[in-house]
Amino acid sequence: MDGSGGGWEATFFCQAGDEAIFRELNTALRSYREMSDAVIHQLSLSHEVAAISESLLFSDANSERDAPAALPSKRLEHIIARSAEALEHNVFVLEKILRPFPCIASSEIEVVDTVQSSSFVYFEEGIRAAADGSGSHRLAMYISPYNARSDLRDEDESYNSASHIITHLTRDWSADSAPIRKDTYGWIVDQLWAHHISADDDGTQARVLVPGAGTGRLAYDLVFAAIDDSEEEKSEPHYPFAVEAVDCSIPMATAAYYVFHQKEESFKMFPFVSDPFMNEVNSEKRYNSTYVPESSVIDTLKRIGGGTQQSSVQKPHLTYVIGDFVKLFSMPSRHDAFDYIATCFFIDTASNIFEYLLTIKHAIRPKGLWINLGPVQWHRNAQLGLSADELKDLVRMAGFDIVVWEVSEELVPYRHPDDVTGTRAEFYRPLRFVVRSRNENLLSPQHSLQASIEKLRATTGRKSLLQDHRAEK
Repeated sequence: MDGSGGGWEATFFCQAGDEAIFRELNTALRSYREMSDAVIHQLSLSHEVAAISESLLFSDANSERDAPAALPSKRLEHIIARSAEALEHNVFVLEKILRPFPCIASSEIEVVDTVQSSSFVYFEEGIRAAADGSGSHRLAMYISPYNARSDLRDEDESYNSASHIITHLTRDWSADSAPIRKDTYGWIVDQLWAHHISADDDGTQARVLVPGAGTGRLAYDLVFAAIDDSEEEKSEPHYPFAVEAVDCSIPMATAAYYVFHQKEESFKMFPFVSDPFMNEVNSEKRYNSTYVPESSVIDTLKRIGGGTQQSSVQKPHLTYVIGDFVKLFSMPSRHDAFDYIATCFFIDTASNIFEYLLTIKHAIRPKGLWINLGPVQWHRNAQLGLSADELKDLVRMAGFDIVVWEVSEELVPYRHPDDVTGTRAEFYRPLRFVVRSRNENLLSPQHSLQASIEKLRATTGRKSLLQDHRAEK
């Protein structure tokens, strides 16, 4: 989006007030410092155990065969020094990134119908009848209220943690992780671009929604999908997609803001220094550093933000909304608002996948495309855990036609290509699909989606949309 000064800037919207933003950012920084202290403390205890063990068991060891530098205690002294230095550096960088930033206040959730007057309409073909009140009461007898366990709150706090910020920044914005992005974000961009150029193009920007945007790389790649660096300088690029990103995490959005407005130089990070001390082959690899964002991103942001593109009729358009996806995009004002919806490593975060499906169907226009990539590794707060085949049937029932549905044959590292260097590695064979929205309404005209979701949540023992979504995670 154009800034007031003529250069390009991404615009951020949020519902949280300044105090809430400051509190979450401060919590993330404090937690990282505490984690860093815990790492050094644990290493110090390990060093003490190693030194005592060596003095008792290796007192007569052959010095030529067991050189002092090879003893665990000596190695741990080196590891403690290197870890302290790297962790301190990360804290310094995080203090620069996780600062309050300009954010436009967005309106509160719109609830048109009351819960009492609404009914949730089941969308299995041929059934489409609302559950009567007595049936809902009978169902509720078997479903206890949704009480957030401490481990579920920990899961949500983990996503907001500074350690996760470093992981996401590394995966999204470092040159080292480009192969992973090619297999994930690249596939989504290619699918969206291929379907877009085959459709009628009237010259207006197609609207794209990116739920679960994290630190914003997929949204960025879609906004600048049309830029071709091989073109002559005098040619003006065409930006076909106006992108709206959304994420519930204030720290993630803050990191995205910092990257989008980082037009001077990349910053150095140590993404592996706080990893658990297990499954390592070469412990020195935990001190490998990376630079964020990669130089090509810096160049693009400088070119766009420096005013050299101001004669172009179309400009790149990116907004970022901080808030709960279901809460914000089930609004009546968001009905048929988007031509495309792109989700990556997102759908398995749903507490109830029905809510995500209905919200996506609500927000996308008829014949619009939903493009997805990611596992079905349902989070611990999920009330439903469907297989890929079961999800496929449900997507059809939700009003979508299948265009592409496949599970990747190739293994994709989650975080970094170097994940393969340990004795254990985390890989995925992501589910990839492209589906087209049918021109049909799932809910009866007199009932809003929000009211139906409220009814669903009340029946299945979950928190209201009107309450902070983080209270149940």
